[in-house]
Amino acid sequence: MIDDIPPANPPPQLSRAELIEAVAQWQATPVVLRQELTLNQLAHRLGVRANGWFYDLAESSEVYHLMLVKVAGDALKQAPEILLTLAEKAKAGHVKAAEVYLNFFRQVLTDERFLSVLRPAPKDARSLLADTARAAENLLQLAEALGDDEEEARKHILGMNDSCP
Repeated sequence: MIDDIPPANPPPQLSRAELIEAVAQWQATPVVLRQELTLNQLAHRLGVRANGWFYDLAESSEVYHLMLVKVAGDALKQAPEILLTLAEKAKAGHVKAAEVYLNFFRQVLTDERFLSVLRPAPKDARSLLADTARAAENLLQLAEALGDDEEEARKHILGMNDSCP
């Protein structure tokens, strides 16, 4: 069994916070990019036994929260490039891209929760992380709203225009 084999160069004893960080980073990494494919292999690299305690830690709310923060941070880093792509498509006549692009800015300018994340105000770390996770969810919803069918998007926009006074 792999966890019976000691690591070649065992790492120093890790603290609970360091283990949480390592597991959260592993979970935030896409499967195809992971060096260790299983939690058992990760535990082995970290120099800990892959037992019930380790698996409970890997499934803990602390790990999932930190993993979500890492994923949200990576998603937010990509937002400028996504917005630039949307702007280029909108200028080229893609109606759905224009709708998504303009709706994003409408949301940003009118959503107090989103603005509160961007405002440089002193906040406790927990509420700042919760706000970041909510903002990332909004960006994911925005990305899903962008469809590939341009004709369907045009129909949708024209239907919206017909219902406006």
